[in-house]
Amino acid sequence: MKYMGKILVLLLTALALAGCQDEGSALGSAEAELSKGQGWAYGDSLQLAFTLPDTSLPLQLRLAVSVDEDYAFRNLWLKFRLVQPNGKSQPPTQTELVLANELGEWYAEPEWGVYSFQSVLGRNIQLPDTGAYTLHLKHFMRPDTLAGVRAIQVWVQPWDSTQFPAPTAPEDSDTVNTQRPKWLKEEFLK
Repeated sequence: MKYMGKILVLLLTALALAGCQDEGSALGSAEAELSKGQGWAYGDSLQLAFTLPDTSLPLQLRLAVSVDEDYAFRNLWLKFRLVQPNGKSQPPTQTELVLANELGEWYAEPEWGVYSFQSVLGRNIQLPDTGAYTLHLKHFMRPDTLAGVRAIQVWVQPWDSTQFPAPTAPEDSDTVNTQRPKWLKEEFLK
């Protein structure tokens, strides 16, 4: 009986993250789950691999994060870098996800104690090659180990400027990071 709650929360987290993306349009995706109480250590890089079968379309790189009641912050700083199929990578880029307002009120509704958020890491991206890409992602917060992070998912899908226009203000969008990450300049753009 005591494991039923844990199983139910994991199932709901997986369902919430699955609902975050349009399965029909995703070109590649990957997910990492952390069990309750495990924590996300600063040195642990989550490696999320995805396969890109077609480079002719502009893409968007999206991220979904789920946290539970053990997460003690209103934001989540992330450091990430993308490794291309040929092994080349760019220096890490930092981004902040704002999960709650100044009063600590979450920007998402809980489902069984789990809050799910989405962000856009890049829009209108032209990646140079087909093949397997790996996004190395780690938290960039003050505590060595972050409690309460339950799941992370990244996916690539065709970019549609009418469906996902550039945000004008954080409250109008699911993302706070409106600037193109540094690693999307030069080598990654055609």
